[in-house]
Amino acid sequence: METSVALTLTLALALALVQGEVVSNTKCPSVKTLSNVTEVRISPCPEPGNGAESPCQLQRGSTASISIDFTPDEEISRLRASLSWMTVGLELPFPGLEPNACNSLTTGKCPLKSNSQNIWTATIKLSTAYPLGTYPLKLKITDGAIVPNVVLCEIFSVQLVDDNSWF
Repeated sequence: METSVALTLTLALALALVQGEVVSNTKCPSVKTLSNVTEVRISPCPEPGNGAESPCQLQRGSTASISIDFTPDEEISRLRASLSWMTVGLELPFPGLEPNACNSLTTGKCPLKSNSQNIWTATIKLSTAYPLGTYPLKLKITDGAIVPNVVLCEIFSVQLVDDNSWF
């Protein structure tokens, strides 16, 4: 009996780690999008200290996964992704993100069908050269057209910490 309880708890914990922590996010202001975002998740995301509004603490020198559940309002044949740091009125590109967002769909495939739920997931490397602190990130996925239409645009914050900052 104890073995089955331990196995159930282990599986539940593993599933929670794979799915990631739902994070507080906002749609980019004044941007018309072609989809509805239902959830943004980051993994690993240790329990924020001050509730759901606190950003995930991500360790420099590690990797993190960002997942977004979204439903397009129309068929979309191509997807282009970009991630940027937002600081002092500037948007600085975050390096290392796969620009062809079709390659990062874990549920769904291009071309996306109208009103079908899709999940986009990307893994990013957090360099030890990045400064410690809390930063808003802007994730934008477009349709890849010459004059691109915005499929989704979300802003969320992360806090970069050193290994010993978690304790």
